Amino acid sequence: MAESMLNIEDMEIVLDEGTPEVFMDVSKDANISEDDIFDFLDVQEIETPTIETKIEVPDGTSENEELAIVYNLEGNTIQSYDSHKDINAEPVDDQMNNSQSKRTKLDDKDDDTVVEGPRSRQMGKIPLALRGLIGQAKMFMLRKNYNMAIKICVNILKECPNASEPFFTLSDIYEQIGNMKKSLETAVIGNSLSSVTSEDWVLLGETCEANNMLPLTDFCLTKAIQKDRRNLDLHIKRASILEQLGTAKSAMNEYDRLLRKLRPDQKDSITTLSKLLIDNFVKNKNYERASNILIHVFNLFPDDIKPNDFVTCLDYLVKTKNFRKSLELLCEHYNIDFVADLNNETSVIEILECTAPITMPMLVRVKLIEILVQLEAFSMLSPIYEPVLNMTDVNKFHLDIANILFEANQHEHAIIFLERLINSENELFDQHQHALKIKYSDCLKTLGHLEQAIDNYNKLLDVNPQQLTVKFDLYMSLKKLNRIDQSLEVLFQNDMENLDCRLLYEYVLASYDKDDMFEKCWKAANLMFSRHCLPVHSLREVKSMLAIHNVENRHDTLLTMKKELLGYQHDNVLTINPLPSAEEEWNIMCAVCLKCIEKNLYYKGLKLLLSAMNSTVLVNYNHQIVLNAIKFAYKVRAYKLGFMLSRYLLLKYPQAPQISNLFCFLLKKCSAKKQAKFIFRLAAKYPDNIALNLLDTNVFNDAYNYQLLFSRYTELLNKLDDKSQLYFMLGVIILRLCTFKVGADRHSLSLQGIGFLMKYKEHRGVEHEQECYFNIARAYHQVGMVAKSLHYYKLVLETKPFSEERCLNHAAAYNLHLIYLDSGNVDVALMYISLVQV
Repeated sequence: MAESMLNIEDMEIVLDEGTPEVFMDVSKDANISEDDIFDFLDVQEIETPTIETKIEVPDGTSENEELAIVYNLEGNTIQSYDSHKDINAEPVDDQMNNSQSKRTKLDDKDDDTVVEGPRSRQMGKIPLALRGLIGQAKMFMLRKNYNMAIKICVNILKECPNASEPFFTLSDIYEQIGNMKKSLETAVIGNSLSSVTSEDWVLLGETCEANNMLPLTDFCLTKAIQKDRRNLDLHIKRASILEQLGTAKSAMNEYDRLLRKLRPDQKDSITTLSKLLIDNFVKNKNYERASNILIHVFNLFPDDIKPNDFVTCLDYLVKTKNFRKSLELLCEHYNIDFVADLNNETSVIEILECTAPITMPMLVRVKLIEILVQLEAFSMLSPIYEPVLNMTDVNKFHLDIANILFEANQHEHAIIFLERLINSENELFDQHQHALKIKYSDCLKTLGHLEQAIDNYNKLLDVNPQQLTVKFDLYMSLKKLNRIDQSLEVLFQNDMENLDCRLLYEYVLASYDKDDMFEKCWKAANLMFSRHCLPVHSLREVKSMLAIHNVENRHDTLLTMKKELLGYQHDNVLTINPLPSAEEEWNIMCAVCLKCIEKNLYYKGLKLLLSAMNSTVLVNYNHQIVLNAIKFAYKVRAYKLGFMLSRYLLLKYPQAPQISNLFCFLLKKCSAKKQAKFIFRLAAKYPDNIALNLLDTNVFNDAYNYQLLFSRYTELLNKLDDKSQLYFMLGVIILRLCTFKVGADRHSLSLQGIGFLMKYKEHRGVEHEQECYFNIARAYHQVGMVAKSLHYYKLVLETKPFSEERCLNHAAAYNLHLIYLDSGNVDVALMYISLVQV
């Protein structure tokens, strides 16, 4: 009987997918005076409203005095403390910090902490007694005695924390030292404590940006906007900084509201602000809001709509599948007429009629064709693109329409434009000629003009023989025309190393049943499967794979292990043409394995199946692969490998009795040790699984606790339908126990054992009577009841066997010869020994 591949139930994978909801901000009250729209614009500051900077005051000793200054940008307060005296204050790098956390750190009343409340209106003024110190600090700075200058400024700040002049002086000092970070931080604090103009904040912000201090730049621009809200350039500049910081969303919402308030006479501001918003929304792929901005601008300036901007708006609407709004805009601005079925008046189901005026710009007409294609209104395409066809010169509109129709598989429409493009003498399309000819040939093939398509494919291959896409299309076209020889010639004319995955699949499919090409077929199959299968060379790698229960992670883990230990380099296979499906690859693997069985090449088939166990494509067939690998491992006598694989399957399918039988069979074949605990735990986990519990009891049978064995077999009698095997095992256990007993106990145990064997005969059936008679005779023979054994051995000779392969006549005749030989009856012994086949 011909062998076949084994099969196992596929595993079902269920994936739960959720769709996140998107919530849009609700715009504010629209009833705002037009003169005050900038004043009502919210300019949100950054989320870290404090600056902490540490000023060291060298005094010539080993330990320098340090003053940590925290400036609160929200409440306009100054907090300062001596960092050496504050035991709870941790060293803080110069950075933007959260004000709430800083206030918590400064709550310790035992420290020498100076906390000032909100600054007064004269916040930048210094008392007359301290003004002379500022001049001294500047003199020391000019003399480059920076330590003394810093010390004087710190002493002033201890007495007057809200003064701005010491911070400006410190900024100049740090700038001369070369510490730009501290210089800018102190300058920002000084600006905040003094009355400076918007231009001053802008200049400081530009300096911060040049030094890559974006949070400070945002703060400076925020202060500048608060002083000059109508300067739109400042808003745009701040938006770019927020975008770099990744916090531009709130600002964009405010600018969107601002755009809605601008009047039509503010066209320059509207243009600039709308461009900023559109660029940001498109960058974040928020096409819906970008299209809303453009529609708003179109409503403000309907006479200034440019076709390019209109098509851009339609493109954003198409990306969001808002076809109804697209058609409404076309109807409003370009006077198209259409009749459509709507779903709850929100989305378009079907276009019933559509007509476009002849004066519509060609660019907009091309976009209308794209919309109709996506709505599958193919019957209305001809009158829409007819004005483009009537154009004398071939231009880019023909190319755009051809690509749109070809990608939508509307080959009967696309071939008209492709033919004109191919025959065009326009030099602009010379670089597209090759791709256009391929598409034209594909259209011919799809429309059934196979002869013309084959001629075109041959011409393309003459120009470049390495075009795998063209070669595949030519092969399939010849195959459809039943030109098998020519198709195989196309497939086999190049080395298989130069083929991509799909052509390799076709190569294997065409050659696996040809005996003279099996080696090439085997090589092509290995090359095709190497795309997602890694070769397995040792039991260690098999153990590593089986230890990973998630099949999809096996490939990456094994690849990492082979790279680190063996320096393995994975060869890449080309994937130009459409890849074969997982089912097609599994079917071709089964065909190759069957060919290996036919040719007795079990080792090759085993290597192929082991490599497929780590496949990321054949995940759904993994257990079938393992099951067939067990078969091939048994054929090459790799019993230990087969046992490992059967143990893995037993964990996956503990309720399958066939797999339990495989495990038990291979367990005996490879003489594996220390498996009793594994079987015991699995049987305890599935108490209703009779096969596992029977296997557990049989493994435990090697022990000599006969009383426990007897009780376990007795428990199984109530669970198993076919009780013949259990009665036989119970009889064997009791007869084995007879060998350790003497006297009356031995006699009673013998009777009990024979009784169980009689029960075994009743349940075994009439067709297996010869087997039952032989086992009963063998039991009588073992316990020394020779007369009874003679009777049953003779019944064995008289009974018809179940099959010729299971005939026990020779064994019974040999045992009869031994009995008569022991009794001295040599003639009868010779008579029975003559029946034994040598």
